[in-house]
Amino acid sequence: MRGKILALFLVITGLNLLMAQAAFAGMVGGPIVKAQSDEEELEDFYRIRVGVESDFVFDRDLTVPGGIGSQENSGQSHAARISYSPAAPVELYALAGVADLELESTDNRTLELVKEDFDFGFMYGGGISAQQDFLEEFWDLKIKMDAQFVQWESDLNQWSGSINGTFSTTTGNVRARAYHAAFTIGRTLEFGYGDWQVTPYLGGRWSQMTAEENDLDINLTAADDLSESGWRSDDHAGVVAGLSIQFKEDWLLGVEGRFVDETAVSAVGSYRF
Repeated sequence: MRGKILALFLVITGLNLLMAQAAFAGMVGGPIVKAQSDEEELEDFYRIRVGVESDFVFDRDLTVPGGIGSQENSGQSHAARISYSPAAPVELYALAGVADLELESTDNRTLELVKEDFDFGFMYGGGISAQQDFLEEFWDLKIKMDAQFVQWESDLNQWSGSINGTFSTTTGNVRARAYHAAFTIGRTLEFGYGDWQVTPYLGGRWSQMTAEENDLDINLTAADDLSESGWRSDDHAGVVAGLSIQFKEDWLLGVEGRFVDETAVSAVGSYRF
């Protein structure tokens, strides 16, 4: 068992190094390959799956209600993931880990460009997913639906403005929340006498992200007012595309891209007990 956990850790570490520098986001994930019989399917779905997940957001547009400012954010998160199926087609899961965030905003009143860098902070969340076979006799398609919530809070490390200069500060923090409701459609291809199952998938999602800063103290009234405003997603509808690889129905590796509402990449690795 220790060897399996070590192998999983090394695979995910390698994926992280390949993606290198990239706000946190939630991976949708593709359909899970069903077991060979109804009895095995019911038994396998009741088993627990544990793993690790990394999310990298390269760009997401935010706006302040009232039009006083616009903002872009980027960042990354790394979390442990545990899931359990109380019923055959349904999976409940929880996430816990760390995330950091970088915000770049423009104050439309002063035209000042502001950049803020935050430390890594604790992130947690959870969700529910369900899947259903579709046109099984013809194309063996699988539909998956997923709803997720994550929250993260961290302290401000540095604030810099194109007009007012750079300030290193130990005051101020940000609280960010992200939600999504998504669906994906995938088809599984089997290799190696069925030991390997490769599932490419495509779908869409509705998402919302909010970010609110508090207690920012750099003695700049306009900047303080802008930063302590509530930021919200500018775009909500997005496209999801990914690839999941299962080995002997226990190991799962996956990579996913999300576009339009945000530009993001996620990687996941898990093992089913």
